[in-house]
Amino acid sequence: MLAAAMPICLALIGARAVSAKQPASDTCVACHEQEEDEEIANAVPEWRKSVHFAAEVTCDGCHGGNPRAEDEDDAHAEIAGWVGTPGWKELPTFCGACHESIAHAFADGNLGAGFQGGGIPPTCVDCHMSTGHDTPHANAKEILLDPLPERLRGVPQLAQVRRDVLALVQREAGVSKRVADVSARALPPTGLARDMRTLHNDWAPHFHRFEPTAFAKVDVEARAALDTVEQRAAQLQREAYARARLGEAGIATLTAAFAVLAGLRSRRNP
Repeated sequence: MLAAAMPICLALIGARAVSAKQPASDTCVACHEQEEDEEIANAVPEWRKSVHFAAEVTCDGCHGGNPRAEDEDDAHAEIAGWVGTPGWKELPTFCGACHESIAHAFADGNLGAGFQGGGIPPTCVDCHMSTGHDTPHANAKEILLDPLPERLRGVPQLAQVRRDVLALVQREAGVSKRVADVSARALPPTGLARDMRTLHNDWAPHFHRFEPTAFAKVDVEARAALDTVEQRAAQLQREAYARARLGEAGIATLTAAFAVLAGLRSRRNP
């Protein structure tokens, strides 16, 4: 059972925790760039364009191994935490070493059940790594194309939740724009940006269960939370605007007062 095995697999793979910055002498990159096999060599430039590269996740962050070893066997040694390339059924737990809540939701949902039934359902790479290691930022509109890629068209659950999640993402983007406007003003910390991140991280795992009825309930809750954030942001915008107007009025009053004083002085000292 994939769901039952998840905690154990995550604990094992968790040992290859995400690396920090790419070391100056990363032999993974240096060696793979010189590979004659184009598929292996192309992984490096693809990775450099990816969200993983931007997040400073290096080769060993996913595949394990020793990125400083000069010898290939040492670099790929089990003692160095080498994981390699996972099999299809291992992919959710492989990616779940970092994306734990998403992986658990996937395993417990409709597509995860496909593994348990002996099928080969779509996994993380179908949507997020369909062109290789150049993993893009998770943009639902760009990933869930219309029409869906051929590999995903046979998944009715995905087609059903696509419409709901795209609408929710659009609503979320609108609120995020207002929150960004508030954050750009000279205001004390509002916590709105943090609330938006928390809200997104709360509903995203539920989407990856690919259960339309269950996601419909989550959608209602997420929209209610977005309404609350938007109302708070709107209130702060009004307050900031009022303070700005008061500031302008105060400057205008002082300017007029100084003009009056200057006039009085000129009369006294012709």
